[in-house]
Amino acid sequence: MIKKYYLNTESLPVIPTPHDWVINKIEANSEFLIFYLEDTGINYNGEPPHDFAPNSKSLIMRLHLEDPVFEAYKWKKSVSGKGFFEIDANKLLAIPKKHTLEYLYHYVGYNTIIIKLYQLGHILLDISADYVELEWL
Repeated sequence: MIKKYYLNTESLPVIPTPHDWVINKIEANSEFLIFYLEDTGINYNGEPPHDFAPNSKSLIMRLHLEDPVFEAYKWKKSVSGKGFFEIDANKLLAIPKKHTLEYLYHYVGYNTIIIKLYQLGHILLDISADYVELEWL
């Protein structure tokens, strides 16, 4: 089942969150940022992240980019302190096999979505997008 959520309307959508799902692959081009996610059963809150396809174990999340350049930040400690520091967003495309990349949650704004991931530390993505498409498999 495919469901589309528009981020450029007067009323912002409530997009289901695949909390604690593992990201197997990330693809990016000038139009889309695409996440391929799998439910690993590590989400213990007992509720599926959606009510229209509750038995789905895979998800393809497509973000239609308004700007193909997006910002990525990783939580780090350094000599100057600790906080989120900008990282190369292209490095996210090569997910190391030995460390899982998990989808934690997202914040939706007008024509924007902020996504929080986890892989040996927290990662924030600040993305300008006009819609998000979820394909539950």
